[in-house]
Amino acid sequence: LIPFRGSKYIQSYNFEAFKEVVRNCRQEKYAVFGTPCQIYALSRIAEIKKVRDQVFFVDIYCHGCPSLFAWRKYVDSVKAKTEVDKFD
Repeated sequence: LIPFRGSKYIQSYNFEAFKEVVRNCRQEKYAVFGTPCQIYALSRIAEIKKVRDQVFFVDIYCHGCPSLFAWRKYVDSVKAKTEVDKFD
């Protein structure tokens, strides 16, 4: 896990995936991995829909996700420093 330390990730748009899990989990079981806030939200929905036992939830450590705007600025700065666009 040491190589992953300090890695970056961005906010995900998982609404469609969450809908699929809730819609199909009566027929199939799912394992869902996500940040604690994502897992909490989907877990609550699964409880309300009475399908909580059909889904295995795993939350990963979260130290806060940057906004998509901040992520793009970070990527642009890395590209500028490494001159990666010169190879396009």
